[in-house]
Amino acid sequence: MDQSIKIIIPESLRFADFSHVNREFEKGNIKPVYLVNEATQYMCLEWAIPAAITVVVGAFANGFFGEMGKDAYLAFKNGVKKVAIDARLIKVRLIGTKPIDANNKQSKSFCIDTKMSTGENVRLLFNDEGSDKDWERWIDIASSMLAENYLNSDNEMKKKIEHLETPHSSPIFWTFNIEKDEWEPFDMKKSVMLDIERKQNYKR
Repeated sequence: MDQSIKIIIPESLRFADFSHVNREFEKGNIKPVYLVNEATQYMCLEWAIPAAITVVVGAFANGFFGEMGKDAYLAFKNGVKKVAIDARLIKVRLIGTKPIDANNKQSKSFCIDTKMSTGENVRLLFNDEGSDKDWERWIDIASSMLAENYLNSDNEMKKKIEHLETPHSSPIFWTFNIEKDEWEPFDMKKSVMLDIERKQNYKR
C-alpha cells in the first residue's frame, strides 16, 4: 500500500529541516513528500485561500485510512501534529479592505486536504484562536472521523454533508465547532445567501 503523503510548503521553507517531522511519520512507514508552492500571492475568496502549509492525503486516501494499521495511524496523527504546530509560526498577510466574514478565524498557515470515501474533496480548516493543545486534539478527532468514513459506510461524516446546499463537486470545507466539540461542514452557499439576506434586511 502506498503510504506516502504530500506536504505542500511555501518557497521560504524550501531548505527547511523537517527531520523531526519525518521521524514521526517514519515510525509508521509513512513517506512524506514535500512539494514547494512557488506562488506568493493569491486572489480568491478567503475561505479558499491556500494555506501556507497543506497536508494532502489525496487519491490514495481510501487505502490510507481504510487499511493502515495502528502504528501507521498513530504516526500519521503525530506527524501531522508536528507539521501543524510548526505552521503556526508562519505569518500570512491578507491584502484587502476587510475580511469577507468578520467571524472567520480560519488559519491561513495550515490545513488538511483529503477525500471522503464517496469521492468528495475535503479541506479541514483550523481556528487560529485555538491553542497548540487544541489543534492537536482536533487532529485526533479529525483522524478518527476520516478513518470511520472509510471503515463504516453509515458514518457521521457522510450524514453531515447530505443536506449541504454547496455542490459536492466543490471542495467541502470543514471547521471545528468548539461548543459541540466536533468537526462540521461549512455550507458556503448557505452562508452567502444568509449574508445577502442580512444586508437586505439592514437596508429596509
